[in-house]
Amino acid sequence: MCKYTGVSYRQGMIVSAKAGEADADARRSVSEARAIGLAIVNHGDAYLEAANSSIVECLPPELVGDVSIKESDTVRSRFDPGLILDFQKLAVMTEFGELSTRTCLTVCSSEMQSKIWTRIVFQPNNEALGNGGLSTELLSLLYSASDHIAAKTNEAIRNLYEADFKSVVGSNISLKSSGILHVFAVDCHGNGIGASIQEAYSELSWSEVSIDKIADRELADALRDVTGVKGIPQQAQDANESDTRFLVDSEAMLVPFMSREKDTGIFVSYTNDDASYCVGLVDSAAGVLPPTRDMIASQYATAEIASLLGRQF
Repeated sequence: MCKYTGVSYRQGMIVSAKAGEADADARRSVSEARAIGLAIVNHGDAYLEAANSSIVECLPPELVGDVSIKESDTVRSRFDPGLILDFQKLAVMTEFGELSTRTCLTVCSSEMQSKIWTRIVFQPNNEALGNGGLSTELLSLLYSASDHIAAKTNEAIRNLYEADFKSVVGSNISLKSSGILHVFAVDCHGNGIGASIQEAYSELSWSEVSIDKIADRELADALRDVTGVKGIPQQAQDANESDTRFLVDSEAMLVPFMSREKDTGIFVSYTNDDASYCVGLVDSAAGVLPPTRDMIASQYATAEIASLLGRQF
């Protein structure tokens, strides 16, 4: 029997710097990117408040709780390869478990575009898990709430980023969203589903021809549950109306995935003119968070997928 045991969602905004009325691409030197980063760090409290306000405004009544700050550092910086600024982790203890969020901003130089990512991770309590795991209704609620929180947060961060950007580069610069990336993964657990994901992963990885369907009944049903939540485009959902198999739309594709932690997953990928979706399942193996790891399986998966997607821009 398949049980859903955790949820991770990431939404990324691709940000283009435009100069003047002609909206010409504005390049940034490494030194300018560093100066912009320092301006952001100096205004870290404003960025944190923007994220906090977004959570409070966007949480549905079913998930309302007190927002707490999980870390002391307002902003942390790293290079991978551009300058990445990680803002504080915020958490809400809901009736069903902990909902945590974190936003990061990549300040890119040269021709690369900046990215604003907000992640939302849900780790349920025992009551929410029950005997059958998370319900499909809760999965849908979590996706909708995560989508709204991330969209609100990313736009608020873009506005603050634009002000700091202008203070360094010049007032004729504007920062515009040129695309949105959605990554949604659900942890699943069970002897049958684990074996099915492993088998589908091997088949999709090694096949010399494109595979557009999943025949295994349990895996097909689970993919229908995850891709069928409210907010996922029709093209990323099951296109099969004749039998129990999961069939991807002609505009989408099935994607096998294995994280550096060896967590295996199956995703459906779909891209339209201004947005990209990667939605799927990750085998959580033990079904719980192992003591040697600080993140659930879907969190590892969405982090790596987001990184791969972000490097394309």
